Amino acid sequence: RAGRIEAPTGCTVLRHPPKLVPLIPLNRRDALLNTLMYLPLGCLLGMMAHRRNWRSSTVLLLAIAGVSLTLETLQLLVPSRFPSIDDVLFNAAGGALGVATSRIFSARLGRLAMVSTPCWIVLLPYCLFAGKKYLGRC
Repeated sequence: RAGRIEAPTGCTVLRHPPKLVPLIPLNRRDALLNTLMYLPLGCLLGMMAHRRNWRSSTVLLLAIAGVSLTLETLQLLVPSRFPSIDDVLFNAAGGALGVATSRIFSARLGRLAMVSTPCWIVLLPYCLFAGKKYLGRC
């Protein structure tokens, strides 16, 4: 049996290897849905940030990308799912759009923008978890 690699006992082999080459092939529907699903998270975190500068925006974007990367990595443990680097990229893009949106609204609306934060807290779990199921991403 020379040249064969066998999985240790109790170890399951991945059904779907992760997609590590970005944007080839590009699934536009999936990209749009991933962007839209992380937009509320970016908006919520942007509204909750005390400082409104490039440094805090960069930290927020890295946090959103970290959440996305963690969730995509956890998909390795679910046999019916497979992680994709495209998902991480478009999730981060949606978060960045959300942060930018919150910066625009908070600059124009001031305190009124902060009043809407509880609405985002209610929408966030739907957008991150239930949204993938109901929008056909299972």
